[in-house]
Amino acid sequence: MTYRSLIAATCRKCGDLVAPASLKRDTHTWSGFQYLCLGCSRRHGREYAQTAQGRAVWQRRQSGPNQLPHSHYRAAHKRTEQARGKAADQQCYCGAKAHSWALLPLVPCLKDGPFRYSLDPMDYIAMCRPHHSAWDHAFARLKEPV
Repeated sequence: MTYRSLIAATCRKCGDLVAPASLKRDTHTWSGFQYLCLGCSRRHGREYAQTAQGRAVWQRRQSGPNQLPHSHYRAAHKRTEQARGKAADQQCYCGAKAHSWALLPLVPCLKDGPFRYSLDPMDYIAMCRPHHSAWDHAFARLKEPV
């Protein structure tokens, strides 16, 4: 057993002793940041999102130059959802309930910002979350925009 695994750290909000790896650095404080356990961090984030300052930060992230790359990507997924239904109503190829629509690797696609998308709803396949993530990582180099 290593010395590092014996060390416990204290959450700044609830005072519980937890492993240092399970503390999260939270930035929504007047002093800059604090270390909180995961439960307190989630609770603190929800409380912050309900304040006027938290809503203003969220709105800034959703508008202006940050919104434009996302708007075309979201519109493509909305078009797919209108044409083929929600991904949650479909099944992944593994048999599990699907979570989202994944872009097929060898179809011509557009790129706007960090996202690749297609205008054709038939270029997507419904996948569960683990397979969608693995799929995107495996075919990242094949999905080059045309």
